[in-house]
Amino acid sequence: MKLCRSIMIKGIEALIIDCAIAASKWGVESEVFASLAETFPATDFNLLAQTMAERVRKHGVRRAAEMREAAGMLEDLGLNGSLARAVSDAHERAAGAQSLTGDHIAAPPANASKCRP
Repeated sequence: MKLCRSIMIKGIEALIIDCAIAASKWGVESEVFASLAETFPATDFNLLAQTMAERVRKHGVRRAAEMREAAGMLEDLGLNGSLARAVSDAHERAAGAQSLTGDHIAAPPANASKCRP
């Protein structure tokens, strides 16, 4: 059960971090997060990006290993584990990073504990 759940959670973390980095570099963060909020109105994407970046930065090495295990599980089931391996790579890259997008998602805000992905 844990590995199945991890595929979703760690995949979302990797995606939102890449999304936030790209949007920040293009200067369209506000627009992207507002558009996402229209689709998922209960989610504060700016807060979620900050929170997830901090979690991945702190725990990325362990999470990368877990995602390699999830990839193996998928392959044992005759499924393709390449997406789980890509998520593993993303977590490994972000692990220990001082800042994932310069100053933007360098640290979660004080109320980050209210954000539960």
